[in-house]
Amino acid sequence: MYSEIQARDLLKYYPIVDPVIRTKPSHIRTHAVVNAVDFFTPLPIHLSLQQQVDRMLWSGYLNRNPMALGYWPGTNRAIAEMRERYRNKVRPNAPHATAVLATWFIRSENRLLSDLQRCAKRLSLHLSLLKSG
Repeated sequence: MYSEIQARDLLKYYPIVDPVIRTKPSHIRTHAVVNAVDFFTPLPIHLSLQQQVDRMLWSGYLNRNPMALGYWPGTNRAIAEMRERYRNKVRPNAPHATAVLATWFIRSENRLLSDLQRCAKRLSLHLSLLKSG
């Protein structure tokens, strides 16, 4: 999260005006006006909006933190519910393509889950190294 001063400095944009342009004829200087359109000074409403978006992003990350207690049981439960719902939709008499698709879907979920668990282990290792160092 940025302080108000940091956010203002990151949001503002003042185009650089080349002093040589000022000596050029007017028909050439008019092209430099296009650069002035990019001028931006953040107002209090812009800073408020930046802080609101920042808070939304942070709250979203907090809810999807793989290191948080209870994240994996909830994720595993949601995946199990998805599998069960999907299996109930695939009938025994379904065409072969549907069965293949269902198998692919379940395998993709397993790969995704193992990748997430591997990432969580790596993140845990990096965090422990940072804390010890």
